[in-house]
Amino acid sequence: MAACKEIALMKDKAGRASAAGDAAHRQDTGRTDLSMPALLHELECQKRQLEDKNAALRQALAEIEVAHNRYLDLYELSPVGYLTLTRDGLIAEINLTGAELFGTARDRLLGQDFAAYLATEDAERWQQLFAALILHGGQQTAEFKLQRPAAGVVYLQLDCLGVRREDERLAVHVALTDISDKKNAEIAREESEARYRAIFDKARNGLVVADVTSKRLLSANEAFLTMVGYSRDELPELAVPDIHPAAEMPQVNQAFAQLVSGEIEAAENIPVRRHDGRIIYVDINGSPFVLNGRPCILGEFHDISGRKQVEDALREQKEFFRLIAESIEGFIAVLDTEGRRIYNSPSYAQLLGERNLSGTMSFLDVHPADRERVVQAFQDSVVSGVGQHLEYRFLRPDGSIRQMESHGGVIRDEQGAVKYVVVVTHDVTERKAAEEKIHHLAFYDALTQLPNRLMLNDRLQQAMAASRRSGRYGALMFLDLDDFKPVNDIHGHCVGDCLLVQAAERISRCVREIDTVARFGGDEFVVMLGELNVDLGPSMLEAGMVADKIRLAIGEPFVLDVRAKDGSLSSVELHCTASIGVAMFLNHEFTEEEVLKLADIAMYRAKDAGRDCIRFSPAET
Repeated sequence: MAACKEIALMKDKAGRASAAGDAAHRQDTGRTDLSMPALLHELECQKRQLEDKNAALRQALAEIEVAHNRYLDLYELSPVGYLTLTRDGLIAEINLTGAELFGTARDRLLGQDFAAYLATEDAERWQQLFAALILHGGQQTAEFKLQRPAAGVVYLQLDCLGVRREDERLAVHVALTDISDKKNAEIAREESEARYRAIFDKARNGLVVADVTSKRLLSANEAFLTMVGYSRDELPELAVPDIHPAAEMPQVNQAFAQLVSGEIEAAENIPVRRHDGRIIYVDINGSPFVLNGRPCILGEFHDISGRKQVEDALREQKEFFRLIAESIEGFIAVLDTEGRRIYNSPSYAQLLGERNLSGTMSFLDVHPADRERVVQAFQDSVVSGVGQHLEYRFLRPDGSIRQMESHGGVIRDEQGAVKYVVVVTHDVTERKAAEEKIHHLAFYDALTQLPNRLMLNDRLQQAMAASRRSGRYGALMFLDLDDFKPVNDIHGHCVGDCLLVQAAERISRCVREIDTVARFGGDEFVVMLGELNVDLGPSMLEAGMVADKIRLAIGEPFVLDVRAKDGSLSSVELHCTASIGVAMFLNHEFTEEEVLKLADIAMYRAKDAGRDCIRFSPAET
């Protein structure tokens, strides 16, 4: 806005200078009482004055141009998106930042209905806000979701200003601020809090949160309230001393301090005084944490009262193990030292069906190709007493294969010998598939499925390292399809994409398995040949033969399917040629970037030579 004011002031200044000059000219030229020499002198003075005023006018216009350019820079390159809407809600103006938020080219946005880009659930709220701006003007701020065609939802803060301009069609200025990070963080926090509350409230054990400084009880689940016999309404009045016998408070305070400091993770046989006065004994697991800036501790209470110490401990361990086995998202197995199943969690029914697994050999369900490795790891655990971490394939009864990840541990007898091996396993099939997909997307071109630039750089580094070790030359070819742009312009990008896919297949058929064909971008491909000859001449000859083979393959007609607007298919025959530049490399004589640059230069030499030909880089010619 400051830039706009500056431009207006400069325009006014220039106008006044011009008007003053015209007035002076009219006044001076009206004089008739001067002699000829005096008149000539006066005219010369007026001429100089006009020249000075013209110079000032040109300076003012130059300053206006500078201010105008500065305004454009501020508008277009602003980190905030700006757009102007007509009274009909159509996009009349939008800066580059705004177009980037939409994920659409600016020329495609102009004249479009802004409401069409908002999420469906926000449409009515936007119409109400827009109608109020049209009717009353003023400023309005609100948050909306922008639905982009490919990149999903973007959360925006819209600062809207109703305006009146000479062009009555223009009604509302809108500033677009991307608040996706903040909104996503809020959503994630709310989801996390909801999950925590669900786990907290539904936990079978008593859970309580206490303030470390005041020792007041801040929150508790129903299991804890039932355990101590208090209602939820009484909870705000309770502190740690209220739920323990006064005589046992030294022991309780010591255990509390040790749990808070992390010196111990659990306190055993802690007496608790219920609301009705009855004493029970509990084991408490404590986890210190910070809540809203103040230190707190989460206590998990296990009621162990009324049982013998040894029997209580054994039953507690069994119950604890059962809860884990039935609630965990994986599979728990207890095996003897031969690998026979002693216990399997109920979740194993998902893999092996509803059948009794007790006494069966666990290794029979492992994929034959992985079985020996799994058996060896199991035996190592039995001998060393150290659990192993393994990934292997699991065979289901229907013949399907699942990818599994296992962590092992051992249980020892009274003499310290390994008695059982406990294996906790998770099905990671979907995770592995997702990792492979992510890897493929990161290193391969989505259209041609060829390696992309990132993969090419890695392969080129390996090839240059191998060249250094073996003393053999390698070659890098930079290939560009001649006159490819008219294919897209005439037949559309779908046909152009089909041509690129076929070209990639033809190039790939012309090289060895050890070589690399990559899509560099657009209609450019890179071919890397490794392990050629120890001498430059034979290596260039071999690279040239491969390049010519590729050139001839590209020169063959392309028969592509074209779909008309009515959905019918027809075939079109296209002809395409390739300009190929070749750069040789050996023993890290050049860097990866330099080799690519040399091949690129050679390719442009092929273009300049008439296209559909091959040229080597200046380093070899």
